[in-house]
Amino acid sequence: GSLADRFPLRFTLAAGQVFLALAMVVLLMSDSAGLALVYAALRGVSGGFWSVAADVAWPSYFGKRHLGSIRGFGYSMGIAGAALGPIPFGLAYDLLGGYNPAILGLLILPVIAGLALMVVRTPRPILATDVVLP
Repeated sequence: GSLADRFPLRFTLAAGQVFLALAMVVLLMSDSAGLALVYAALRGVSGGFWSVAADVAWPSYFGKRHLGSIRGFGYSMGIAGAALGPIPFGLAYDLLGGYNPAILGLLILPVIAGLALMVVRTPRPILATDVVLP
């Protein structure tokens, strides 16, 4: 949480994606309990960076006025993604004989997200003069 306060939010979010990508690479190489533990540690660090910084990002990037609706939509998309996520893994296992092709293919997602976070501009604070009342 203190990292989200000390560094630009986009860097904290991008760090979460970097750790996720590293965890996926370790998972691809994992052939022992030791590497599985390294994967678990990296995945935990990724989740720690992402979950705390994301809670700060929602109101920082979208404001507070419609935060419930925006977060509700975001969580709905997350649930849909979680429901569809096993499909590439099942197809990879059935058609290609293992999970590594799916992990390798999906590795592009945290890379793209991390790069996008590095170019996105940090929003300026919303001022009282910016609010237009009906």
